[in-house]
Amino acid sequence: LTRFVDDFTISGDQPKLLIGQTTRLLKARGLKLAPEKLKVCPRGGPQEVTGLIVNHADRVTISRHYRDAVRSEIHKLRNTDREKWPMQVASIEGKIAHIARFNHHGAAARLRRYLAGVTGGDELHTVTTIPSPQASSASGRRRCRCVRAASRHREEAAA
Repeated sequence: LTRFVDDFTISGDQPKLLIGQTTRLLKARGLKLAPEKLKVCPRGGPQEVTGLIVNHADRVTISRHYRDAVRSEIHKLRNTDREKWPMQVASIEGKIAHIARFNHHGAAARLRRYLAGVTGGDELHTVTTIPSPQASSASGRRRCRCVRAASRHREEAAA
């Protein structure tokens, strides 16, 4: 049994029995199982838990669907105004870093090369954190946003 916030992952040979036992335990504590969130994964198919495939041959990995979505975001940059690139590239780079934590067969490296090819190898790596113009959050902490500067584009624009 693995618990992540309010999600449970249970592995075993008799899923109906385990679901029944879990339902009774939750009910005894005044909680209930949300049937719409219940998902039983067959042994032979991908078993996804909190966005990770947990039954890959020898390790936890990222789904192909997620990697394809990141590749699609990179492709969409081609039709995006360059002024919007810094924040989008920052988001894509964060997703690639997430992929790199779990995929050791070069998926992250391939995505980084593809991103560099689309952006022309632009240096979009200068990150400055500035206070957001929005009000402080409900917890009292100030929200910040990252502004990424593409120095090469600014130089070209000035020339």
